[in-house]
Amino acid sequence: MLSNCAQRFGTSLIAATSQWLTYTKRRCVLVVSRDQFVLWAKSSKRAAQTGAFFRTKGKTVPVPATSPACQEVVPGTVLKADHEPGVWLQEPVIEYVIRSDSYDLTMSLLQLGAAPDFRKPDDEDDGLLSVSDFIRLPFKPPS
Repeated sequence: MLSNCAQRFGTSLIAATSQWLTYTKRRCVLVVSRDQFVLWAKSSKRAAQTGAFFRTKGKTVPVPATSPACQEVVPGTVLKADHEPGVWLQEPVIEYVIRSDSYDLTMSLLQLGAAPDFRKPDDEDDGLLSVSDFIRLPFKPPS
């Protein structure tokens, strides 16, 4: 779908994907790498809000060894991999990889599931109200 959008609007696949990340409601992360190291990454708003992002400024971030981005990818083909938690992020990830021969880059689009629930289980309840609990309480005007 993103490749078709890029062709239709006469732009690169990276530009089309980056633009798509600005308005999608899905939790996704675009990772651009070269020589098995992340050059930069961009998260969708929902992914970033739940901590699914990579800090690459001033850091060397390796691509996980089990990622298809570490393999020889024929330019133009798309590889898919399902990853367990702890490979890319601390949650399961579906990775789609495509290689750009003209730019010597590899793109990985990481698709995440629904936002994880960071609340404590009921048996570990500390008795404090969270913001979501407070919002769900019905309003009672003072008497």
